[in-house]
Amino acid sequence: MRTPVAPQIKRSAFQLSPAIILKVQTKKLPIGSNSQSIVKEFVAKLGDFTKSPNKRAKNYLCPFMKNARLAIFASGTGSNAAKIIEYLKDDTGIEISLVCTNRKDAPVIDLSKQNNIPVAIFSRDDFYSSDRVLNILNDTGITHIVLAGFLWLIPLKLIEKYMGRIINIHPALLPRHGGKGMYGIHVHEAVSAAGESETGITIHEVNEHYDEGKYLVQKKISLDGTETVEEIANKVQQLEHLIYPLTIKNWINNDL
Repeated sequence: MRTPVAPQIKRSAFQLSPAIILKVQTKKLPIGSNSQSIVKEFVAKLGDFTKSPNKRAKNYLCPFMKNARLAIFASGTGSNAAKIIEYLKDDTGIEISLVCTNRKDAPVIDLSKQNNIPVAIFSRDDFYSSDRVLNILNDTGITHIVLAGFLWLIPLKLIEKYMGRIINIHPALLPRHGGKGMYGIHVHEAVSAAGESETGITIHEVNEHYDEGKYLVQKKISLDGTETVEEIANKVQQLEHLIYPLTIKNWINNDL
């Protein structure tokens, strides 16, 4: 007598925008109470999703698939990248699939290896004069990009491919103290020199210009005028580490 079979659900492709699209394939699998319950649960939740493709239905599918594949772009030490990796390491719907850097000696490379995350190292020519980086992102199935201390302007071809799906964090309250050359300690020096009574962070979408994309989140801290540049930098970095990972998760889940 032949053993009955039940369909096995296999994810072969997906995309997030404007909605998740699943290809369902079947494969022979001996029927048992466990396999039957898995199939029934998946089909029920898939039905909910197709009727209402919103974030709640999308969350139903998390036990069966990773909704988002995230690439982190970083040029430096990777302190923000480390916090993002730590925060999302057990997330059921978001996978950090790739770390990209333009520096062969960037400390973020060792961080990535420690966490078993593939690394892509590229040159200026790779980034601006070829499709190498774009091809790597495509081949890895990347759905979202996060900039974490990445200093190069993102080329238009990446902007167009990932429209609305690239974000950056700036260590000041934009539009003040933004633009080309305004990164890291240079921003905090400008804040101090201007005698600002407050500073903070701005998390924004990325477009073809430095620091001009749509603002998603701004958080402020007060300054009393006695702080050194290094003290301002430390305060802002603490705020970055606290807010950026949570914002990334909410952004991907459409919860902002």
